Amino acid sequence: MGTTNFVKASPGNSERVIQQTTGLRLKLDVPMLIAVVLLLAIGLVMVYSSSMKQSSEVFGNPYEIFKSQAIYVMLGVMVAFIAYRFDYRWFRPLAPWMMAILVILLVVVLFIPQTEGVPKRTLFQGSIQPSELAKVAIVIYLAVWIGGKQQHLNQWVSGLAPLLIIVGGICMLIFAQPDISAALTIIILGTMMFFLGNGDWRMILLMVVVGLIIGGVAYLMFDTVQDRINAFIGIDNELAHVEQATAAIIRGGWFGTRLGEGPGKFIGLPVPWTDSIFAVIVEELGFIGGAFVIFLYVVILWRGLKIAEAAPDLTAKLLAGGLTCWLTFEAFLNIGVMLDILPVAGNALPFISYGGSIMLTTLGTVGLIFSINRATIEHKMTLERSTLDAAVDLRRGDRRGRVPRADRPARTARNRD
Repeated sequence: MGTTNFVKASPGNSERVIQQTTGLRLKLDVPMLIAVVLLLAIGLVMVYSSSMKQSSEVFGNPYEIFKSQAIYVMLGVMVAFIAYRFDYRWFRPLAPWMMAILVILLVVVLFIPQTEGVPKRTLFQGSIQPSELAKVAIVIYLAVWIGGKQQHLNQWVSGLAPLLIIVGGICMLIFAQPDISAALTIIILGTMMFFLGNGDWRMILLMVVVGLIIGGVAYLMFDTVQDRINAFIGIDNELAHVEQATAAIIRGGWFGTRLGEGPGKFIGLPVPWTDSIFAVIVEELGFIGGAFVIFLYVVILWRGLKIAEAAPDLTAKLLAGGLTCWLTFEAFLNIGVMLDILPVAGNALPFISYGGSIMLTTLGTVGLIFSINRATIEHKMTLERSTLDAAVDLRRGDRRGRVPRADRPARTARNRD
C-alpha cells in the first residue's frame, strides 16, 4: 500500500505526519469487497446461463434478462457508493422519517390491483418491492432506536413493548400482502437486533414465542404455508420446486455438467434465474462451485462482524452487525431451501439472484457497512492525531525546552555552575 515516510514532529507539521502515516490506509474492507465482487460476477454469469431460453421465448433476445441484471448491478454499485459516503450518524434524525415512508409504501401496495405479468406485492410495474426494503429499514431503525434506548431496553414497558409494536406493526402490514416469508424474516431480524443490543434472554424468549404464534397463524390461514411445511416435514409429497432442485444438485456431482449445459433450467426448475439459481450453480459448477459460493458468504459474515466489533459506538455496532446478519441470513435461507434442509421460503440469493429491489438493497447494505468501516478508521485517525498533538505540545507547547531523556539528565543551575 506504499512506503510510510516519517518526519520530525513539530507543531507545524503534526498534521502532515498523520497524513503520511495514515493517508494510505484503505478505507474499504478488502476481503469483504473481493467476496462481493466475486458473487456479483458469478451472479451475472449464472443469470445469463439460466435465463437464455426464457429471454429468447419472451423477448426474442437471449441477452434481455442478463442486460437488465447488468443494469441493476451498475445502479446497485452507484447506490453502494452513495451509501459508503453517507455518515451513519445521520440515521438518528432520519430513521423515523424513513420508517414513515416505508409504512406508506406498505399500505399503498395493498391497494395496487394485480396486473398480469407483474409480480405481486410490487410498485411501479414490479420495479420496487416494499417488503424487501422493509428488511433493511427495520435493521436501520432498530439500530438507532436500541442505541438510544440502551438503559431502558430490558424494561417491559419502555423497552420490549415499544419494540414489539414497531416490529409487529411492520410484520402485520407485510403479512396482509401476503408475504409470509418476509413477515417472518422481519420477526427474526427484530429478535436478532434485540439480542445484539444485549437484550434480556427472557424477553428474547418471549419474542421467539410471539414469532412462533404468528407462524402458527400463518400456517392455519394460508394454504401455501401449509403445503410448504407439510412437504418439508414429510406429511405430503415433496414440492415440485424442491424435487427439481434436488435433482439438479445431484446431477451436478463434484464438478458440474459444465457452464450452460445443465438441463434443470429447461425441464421444470421454476424461475431458475431467481429463487432457484443456487441449484443451477451446483448443477453446472458442481459441489466445488456451490461450496465456493457458500465460502464467499462466510467471508462476508466474518468481515462484517469484525467491522461491527470495531465500530466506534453502539448504533454503528448494531447497524453493521444487523445488516451483515441480514445479508447472510437471506443467503443461507435460500441455500437451505435448495438443499432441502429448510421449508420453501421464496427468499432471493443476495448479489446473485435476478431482481432490481434485491440488488439495490443488498449493494446499498454493503455500502453502509463499508461506511461504518470508514468511520471507524477515521475515528482511529482522529485519536492518533490527538495523541500526536499532545506529544508535540509536551515537547514544544510550553516553550521550556525538551523533555529530558533517561540517558541525558536535564541541565540545572547547579550543572551549569
